[in-house]
Amino acid sequence: MKLSATENNRLASYCIFDKYGIVDDYIFEYLEDLKKNVRDIIITANGKLQPEYKTKLEKFGEVYVREN
Repeated sequence: MKLSATENNRLASYCIFDKYGIVDDYIFEYLEDLKKNVRDIIITANGKLQPEYKTKLEKFGEVYVREN
């Protein structure tokens, strides 16, 4: 269900973990679809996150990296 701009007041939180800091392609596909149904996404990487993946994730929302 696609919401109009006035109805779309949802926030999503998404947490990822990979011991090498890698983000698989399916996650980007998932976030692309999720973005259609929420206003904002907060993405938390629990542990490491390679810089190139952080850059790619930032197009979907705010990205935070925290220690595991």
